[in-house]
Amino acid sequence: MFSAVHYLFHGPLGGTSFYRHRATMFEAITEDREQSYEQIVAREIQETPPPDQYFTRSTELFEETFNVPGAYNSLVIFPGQLLHSGTINWGEGLSEDVEQGRLTLNAFFRLR
Repeated sequence: MFSAVHYLFHGPLGGTSFYRHRATMFEAITEDREQSYEQIVAREIQETPPPDQYFTRSTELFEETFNVPGAYNSLVIFPGQLLHSGTINWGEGLSEDVEQGRLTLNAFFRLR
């Protein structure tokens, strides 16, 4: 499965970042890793609750490995199992108005 993000906004409203889970060193959550990963992360969240927001940089639990800046009408496609987050620039004054806001089209697909 692949994921795609099509950036449909103008301005510096953020892109997409990719992460490595520090405790497991996982960058992708495959079916065989899913159960152990979820158990470890659940324990970590209980011990150190993360802030209630999108990741925008490395944290105590996750290391940012790559960042794709959002640029109007650009598309990023990546394996859907990769740990990722929208890099949301909250300080740039996000708006609910589609003409001013951080509008993206997100899609998932398989190649057969």
